[in-house]
Amino acid sequence: MKGKQKNLKEYLNKGISTPIGILAVLFVAVVAGVLIWQFLPGEKAVIIPPPAFSSSTDIGQKCITDQDCEEIDCTIINCVNPYSVCEDGRCICKCREIVESFDETVGWEVYTNEKYGFEFKYPKDHEVQETPRDNPAGLNISLDKGNIVVQEINNSIMNINLPEDCMFNSDTLEEKKMLSFIGIKEANGVNFYYYKNYPKYIGGYCGMSAGCWYKDIYRTLYNGNCYQVVYNRSNRSFIEGNPYDNPKIIGDVEEVPEIFNQILSTFKFID
Repeated sequence: MKGKQKNLKEYLNKGISTPIGILAVLFVAVVAGVLIWQFLPGEKAVIIPPPAFSSSTDIGQKCITDQDCEEIDCTIINCVNPYSVCEDGRCICKCREIVESFDETVGWEVYTNEKYGFEFKYPKDHEVQETPRDNPAGLNISLDKGNIVVQEINNSIMNINLPEDCMFNSDTLEEKKMLSFIGIKEANGVNFYYYKNYPKYIGGYCGMSAGCWYKDIYRTLYNGNCYQVVYNRSNRSFIEGNPYDNPKIIGDVEEVPEIFNQILSTFKFID
């Protein structure tokens, strides 16, 4: 027994002299240190990853034209569809913005009025009727809570003086036509004047027992003709007070449905 203890003592005193032995000891020491650190109480150091590339990164390569940067790999930028350009004598990687949009009017029917030179799209599952029937100048589209009328306005329909009564924003014409000018809206490259008949002029659109028609109207002038897109609400509301002096509306007025804006966005003139 004493001999074995002596041999073990001599072995330990000699130390570990081989390279493999040294590496093994270092590995054990590192693993042990990590385990001890994990279980010790207190806050731990946080390893912060390097920042991601921004939407514009200087590669560092000098250049004169964009062709000098064509061979640069811009996939290092954290974005979709990167590309390279030459700016201020250095190659720059940038992100090309991609905007995906969904056209909800795909598959809709197209109404074309060749006489008055315009067309637009409308949902195929809605009931429609040309108006007026004897001389079609547009289309009436039925909705669950009202209807949309898209038409050219002539004197026989609206009894207005063109072109001055078509698009206006003066107080005199507002009073005359009983429409409040709200603003100008661009849709599909066409500028429309936006009007409402409520609440100020709603009295001119009320019946004694049938309630009042609330209208949102978009008008535009083209080649001497006036065109309008109108939303009429079927759930007529009532008013209190003087009907011709900004009366109080009883209840809420239905918002313009999204289908109205979609139809308006497809309106265009044809040659």
